[in-house]
Amino acid sequence: MPNHLLATAGFDFGRGGCLFEASGPDLKFIRSQPAANVWTMIEGDDGLEITDGMHAVNRLGYLLTEQPCPPDTMVSVPLDF
Repeated sequence: MPNHLLATAGFDFGRGGCLFEASGPDLKFIRSQPAANVWTMIEGDDGLEITDGMHAVNRLGYLLTEQPCPPDTMVSVPLDF
């Protein structure tokens, strides 16, 4: 889902930037969303990945999805640019 709070948000996949920052109004908004719909963009040793849930280590920001991550499921998606 696009970040409606920040017009210059990163990671625009054609509908507007969708990366939410980990502070201020963005973080307040993300924390108000269902946990199953929140994902974290992480920069690891092997590059960028998106993982379900809220994480702090190596976090670049948060993403919000329309569909929730299934219960009792861990998802990590490596990104190749």
